[in-house]
Amino acid sequence: MSDVGVKVNIRRYQKSDRTAFSRLMEQLMDYIVSIDDLKRTRRMLEFGESYTQRTLQKVAENDGIIYVAEVNGQLVGAVVGIIPEQTKKTNSRMSLRNVGRFWNSLWNLDTGPRVLELY
Repeated sequence: MSDVGVKVNIRRYQKSDRTAFSRLMEQLMDYIVSIDDLKRTRRMLEFGESYTQRTLQKVAENDGIIYVAEVNGQLVGAVVGIIPEQTKKTNSRMSLRNVGRFWNSLWNLDTGPRVLELY
C-alpha cells in the first residue's frame, strides 16, 4: 500500500481520542522495543494508558497542545507540543535548543511508526 493520494485530516486532540491515542503510544513503544538491538527496552502491559495520562497531564500543566492525524476516520498519528514554564533555576541552565519540546508519533501505512523529537 502506498501513502500517495491518502487524505489525512489533521485536527486538535479531543477527549474521545484517548483510547486510540493510547493505542498509538503502545504501537510506538512496540516499534522502539523492536529496534532495540540490546533488548533492554520493553513495554509494560499498562504502558499506553499510563503514558497517555502523563502526556495529558504535561500538556495541561504546560499549556501544550496535541494534534492528531486521521485517515478514513481512524487515528494514525499524533503530535504533542509543550513549552515548560521557566524558573530562575531552569533559566540559568536553559539554552535555545531545549526551551520547547516537541514529539510525535506518525504511523506510516507502509513502514510503521516513526519517532521525531526536537529540542
